Amino acid sequence: LSQLTRDYDLCLTGEGIEALRTSAPHLLHDLIPKAKVHARVVPKQKEDILVHLKRLGFVTLMCGDGTNDVGALKQAHVGVALLNEAGPAKSDGTRTAIQNSGTANSVDRRSHSNHTSSTRGDERQSAQTRLASQLAAIEAEQDPSLVRLGDASIAAPFTAKMSSPSGEAEARMPVKEDDFVDVHAEFEPSILNTVVYLISTSMQIATIAVNYKGHPFMESLLENKPIVVSLGVATGGVILLALGMFAEPLRLMRLDPQLQKVFFQAVAFDFIASWLVDRILVFIFGHVRVKSL
Repeated sequence: LSQLTRDYDLCLTGEGIEALRTSAPHLLHDLIPKAKVHARVVPKQKEDILVHLKRLGFVTLMCGDGTNDVGALKQAHVGVALLNEAGPAKSDGTRTAIQNSGTANSVDRRSHSNHTSSTRGDERQSAQTRLASQLAAIEAEQDPSLVRLGDASIAAPFTAKMSSPSGEAEARMPVKEDDFVDVHAEFEPSILNTVVYLISTSMQIATIAVNYKGHPFMESLLENKPIVVSLGVATGGVILLALGMFAEPLRLMRLDPQLQKVFFQAVAFDFIASWLVDRILVFIFGHVRVKSL
């Protein structure tokens, strides 16, 4: 069986599965995970195949009809149901025929006259509604605004004291006039934006280097020469910029030796800590490996 699977792609049909289930269940147990194609399989057999693969430790994905393959979709770790949008319902009245043409014509004329009269009535009613609303708006604009004595007496204590809290608060804590940053002003290099740029660039390099995962889905980091060269060039560029080279052309500030030391220590700590956290998580949750068929 191993030699057969290495040379050929196996295909199991629904009838073959039923025949092996009754005659050689152990052979069926070995054939299901090694078969590349399952053809002419009924929904119950699809569900049994997925249950068998899950028991063997495979992570399964099922894509099928959302009505017939419900059992198999529920058994899979990831089930993708394909559903067709229901079309508009057809009326059963299309099969009814009117035999008397004269009666049909009279019915059509009567319905047309009823529709015309109802349409005119709706238009007349909407025009009356618009006219009434416009008259009400004109009357509201012409009426003088009235304030009742009770409302004025209730609002007087609050309106009289409205300005006093702001004046007292301003006396106790004067408003500070801060200089706001002008976002439209011309860029001026400073120690702050230089350090932020270098740290953000180094963090991106560390993120790519630590989070890169190779096998089994991609080639390893050392085998991927373009990525290795890019990371090396970027790392060398950050080191040179931190040492003050190319500062004037790139409009960066030169860092003093003490700040350079702190910067390199922070970058090294970030990379080492990220790598250790990644290794610990891999040790806890395990590597991703391809299960041999």
